[in-house]
Amino acid sequence: FRRVLFRSAHCVAAHFVDARMSAPPAHFVAAEHLAVAKHVMLNDFSESVETISSFLLSNGPTSLKDLVLMTSLPAPLVRNGLLALMQQNIVTCPVLPEVDTSAAAKARRAAGNLPPIVYAASLDAIFGRLWFPRIVLLARDSYGDAAGMLLQELLIHGRMDHDAMVGSAAQAYATSADLPLDSAPVAEYKRRLTVALKELQAARYIVEIGRASCRERV
Repeated sequence: FRRVLFRSAHCVAAHFVDARMSAPPAHFVAAEHLAVAKHVMLNDFSESVETISSFLLSNGPTSLKDLVLMTSLPAPLVRNGLLALMQQNIVTCPVLPEVDTSAAAKARRAAGNLPPIVYAASLDAIFGRLWFPRIVLLARDSYGDAAGMLLQELLIHGRMDHDAMVGSAAQAYATSADLPLDSAPVAEYKRRLTVALKELQAARYIVEIGRASCRERV
């Protein structure tokens, strides 16, 4: 059985992000873009998580060891911060091209001595968070309250599987309506959530992703 996870589709957010605010090429990030990203991250995450994302935006792909060294944050705090950022699709683990192509380097790779995993932050993913409220409203207007609730929970929690998404949205509904989770109205709402999830997939508001690869584990 393959556990299917879902995330919000960046292509939806991209429709609303001003072209002037999209990520520049290579690893150069303008100071004004960094300032906006810092503001967004501090609004949504802790100071340590913002420190990690800002460092990655400024310096490009970096290993866990170098992040700990350069940010002066404790290793567990960096590790947990990276996990939170990957959960929200802000940080990925790019596979960098091999610089050393010597026979010795190839022999080391063949023996399993792989280069360290590096982590990179996406400026577009951070800017996209500014449009989360608008995206939720669009989904609600187009596909109903259940769709808006689903997307809201997914945007809050990041990657979620089907059961977790429906369960979290149902819990939010039950809490707001002051209803027991096992009540008939909540059961009917869960049915609507399942239908809404399929509609959101069809409209590409959300997309399926596979399990995190070994390069995405901290």
